[in-house]
Amino acid sequence: PRPEPRSQPAAAYTPQLHRHIHDMKASIVLVLVSAIASLVLTSPLPQELPTQTAGGIALGQPVIIPYSYGYEVQDAATQNFQNKAEIKTENGDVFGSYSQLMPDGKIYTTTYNVTGNNGYRATLRITDPGPLPSAPSSPTAQQQQA
Repeated sequence: PRPEPRSQPAAAYTPQLHRHIHDMKASIVLVLVSAIASLVLTSPLPQELPTQTAGGIALGQPVIIPYSYGYEVQDAATQNFQNKAEIKTENGDVFGSYSQLMPDGKIYTTTYNVTGNNGYRATLRITDPGPLPSAPSSPTAQQQQA
């Protein structure tokens, strides 16, 4: 009797998977930067109110310290891919976005802002980057099939 061909277990991390992850990362970063830029450019200009000052500091008003930060995690071994970026403007408005590759294979991106007296507003976008590339078959499996 002829032995049945056996395939070897696929490698967990391949060059094709790395390329797909890199493309996905670039897509997420592009979406994130576009969303934040769009929010900043379309936000209303602040109204200037007269304030009393003492030594250049507004009395009775909290001091607004602008900031921006971001981070990204890429761990193929645990399939942990996520990022976040946030900025706070000089008038106190906050804009941000965070994304994560979920177990269902889709990228969940939440874009949010806190402007004026509007409170926290967020939108969720779910994108499907498509199937991950399959690992190439092993040379042993190819020889057995021949």
